[in-house]
Amino acid sequence: MSFTALFSPRMETPSLPKDIPKRSSRGWQEYWQEGGFVDLTESTNPNATELQRRIILSQHAMRVNSAATGQPPQESGLVYNGWWGKFHLEMVVWHCAHWVTWGRRKYFDNIFPGVYESLLPSSEQRARRMGWEGARWPKMTELVTKGVSPGETRAFLQWQQPHPIYLAELAFKANPTNETLLKWDRVLTSTADYMASFA
Repeated sequence: MSFTALFSPRMETPSLPKDIPKRSSRGWQEYWQEGGFVDLTESTNPNATELQRRIILSQHAMRVNSAATGQPPQESGLVYNGWWGKFHLEMVVWHCAHWVTWGRRKYFDNIFPGVYESLLPSSEQRARRMGWEGARWPKMTELVTKGVSPGETRAFLQWQQPHPIYLAELAFKANPTNETLLKWDRVLTSTADYMASFA
């Protein structure tokens, strides 16, 4: 006996068990044929083989745990349900910026700038409520309430605020067009307005 389970906010028909291995195999083949990695096979350094293994293993683990659409995965990926199943905006640089640097832009574009656009109205409201201009990005959040999750320090953290600027720069380096600039404009303007207002 075999079955598949699908948890989705909208009605969908799950794939049949017999179809999943074919689709998975095709997906992994496409993944390894696109983008890049550092090839250390010619290195004479005794640590090269281990470093090569870690580079490939990391790219595998990141696809399994961090390839998402619409929003970053929750903080600990599929490893366990840490941080109450929420993603952390100060960590998206670590979990998702690498996609574009390895030449796997579609995974980057599946998240950015869309996640910031969806959080923009609540982030602008948050900044106004605190007496600042622009958008004050939350730390730990999700896309239903778009609020800041309760916690000791979550409301005070600032280090996630400039991340959209860095992410937009990566996006522009990968695709240096006016379309990229326009795509990021609202997010960047609100980010800069907040940072200037807060400073």
